[in-house]
Amino acid sequence: MRITHFPQMLELVHGIDRILIGRTAAAVDLVEVPDGETTIVRLPTWSMLKPAIDVGLKAVKNKNLVLPARIQWSCPPLVFLDRDATTQVSWRITNMGHRLSGQIELTRDGQSEEIPGQVGGSVDVAFSKRDLGRRIQKLATDGDVARWQVVQSFEEYTRSKIAEASKQLAREFSEYHGRSIPAVLDEQRVDALLTHMLFGKGDSSIVGRMVEQALDPVAFDKFDPGRYFSLNLKRSALGEVRRVIGDPHIGSKVRRIHAKANVSSLEELVEVYNEYYPNEHLGAKRAAAALTAGHFPEVFAEGLPDSELRDFADRRIGGGI
Repeated sequence: MRITHFPQMLELVHGIDRILIGRTAAAVDLVEVPDGETTIVRLPTWSMLKPAIDVGLKAVKNKNLVLPARIQWSCPPLVFLDRDATTQVSWRITNMGHRLSGQIELTRDGQSEEIPGQVGGSVDVAFSKRDLGRRIQKLATDGDVARWQVVQSFEEYTRSKIAEASKQLAREFSEYHGRSIPAVLDEQRVDALLTHMLFGKGDSSIVGRMVEQALDPVAFDKFDPGRYFSLNLKRSALGEVRRVIGDPHIGSKVRRIHAKANVSSLEELVEVYNEYYPNEHLGAKRAAAALTAGHFPEVFAEGLPDSELRDFADRRIGGGI
């Protein structure tokens, strides 16, 4: 079957697999593992299956499309067996409309049978507890490396979503102000925002949190991994660009109401807006922020000669806000 996928799809699912294995390895207590030869069964965490839900144009363009689906196990994805031991484990797949399940046996040779469409899975042997410890540490380290590699793999895609959001808001501001505004972020601010979204502060970042959420076995029950990340990154990029230029999340609606309402003050605008959206409780500060967002000194709020608004805009442009 031909695999048609979101950019980095196969690298993404392979990276998530490495993260899951690594974290399982990091949690192993070697004290509980007996001395001697140990079989290490690495269970697959993904299958490639034909989606059982609507995945849009991907399926229209490729009738033989298969996409990744997470395998959930009744045990961690690393299983340790004594030399001649066997164990029964169960599995299920709930992603993308599938409802599959079963039970298999694990032995020194690995799985008694494969899961439909499974990707990966392997068997290794450690000949002593010390040898096992080295192998476990290697897997744990690889999981940490994989997390950073997955985050970094989204650099260009995240940049493209930031650029799309900047253009979207520029078009909106151009229409609102009646003149061309090429972009709301220059290259330097795009670079700064990209770094923030990828790496944040410490270990916390927007993309990093998405990767953490993607480790949940049910993260892709409603969306394939590509759509999951594309939708989340698009929404997050737009929200972050708004934050950088000081535009409230309801800014577009405020400007839309202002453009079509015959008002001459912030107070009137707030009153009209709250008639349309009574549950949003718009106040003067957020209304002023929406009308002066973008820090464009030559175009701000020309249609609303309100002294409070102009004072607000003056402070923004002068760096006071």
